[in-house]
Amino acid sequence: MKIVSTPNGHLASLALVGCAELTGQSDYLLRSLGGPLSALPGFRGPHSATYTAVLAASITLDDRSARLDAPRLDRSWPRGGGGSSESVGGTGTILSIEPSADMAKVTFAKIKGMQPKCVRGKTTNRVVQIRDDGTLVYEFICVEERMEAYTEPPAPPQKVNARYATGLEPGMFVSIVDSVAYRKGAPAPAYVFGVPVK
Repeated sequence: MKIVSTPNGHLASLALVGCAELTGQSDYLLRSLGGPLSALPGFRGPHSATYTAVLAASITLDDRSARLDAPRLDRSWPRGGGGSSESVGGTGTILSIEPSADMAKVTFAKIKGMQPKCVRGKTTNRVVQIRDDGTLVYEFICVEERMEAYTEPPAPPQKVNARYATGLEPGMFVSIVDSVAYRKGAPAPAYVFGVPVK
């Protein structure tokens, strides 16, 4: 993960994940950071920073049969803390956002669109299926179709950590995973985990 591959990002991630471990409170972001932190030496001093630089350098040796064996690092603690979110996730266009002290309730709009509907067709003599009771099902070919509007129920409302709801507004299309909302459909997101992307 690019965040933990930079000195500032790595040190900040250690603090966030360390607090999550102590308090037993976690979320999608902290668990995502915990995995890379457990395997990356980091930047806490010149030794670990050099080790990280060597691993990130993608060194190619002249002798193809030779191998550069880096010591295996597996820290057991930075896993991002325990706990789980009430949110199960959802995707859609935001209808409304109801903020509270530390959470925001995101309600999705109904899903609307257009789909083709057959308005005229014909049955051929070609058998495409024989049912269990012996009934023959013949091929049906659509001759004429038209576009028809449809509406589907929205995803259920989701609770999002308030810090991740920054920048969300009605009309925005988002995906919510484990109480984290992020914008979709653009070359680059406007916000990632509540932080504006420059």
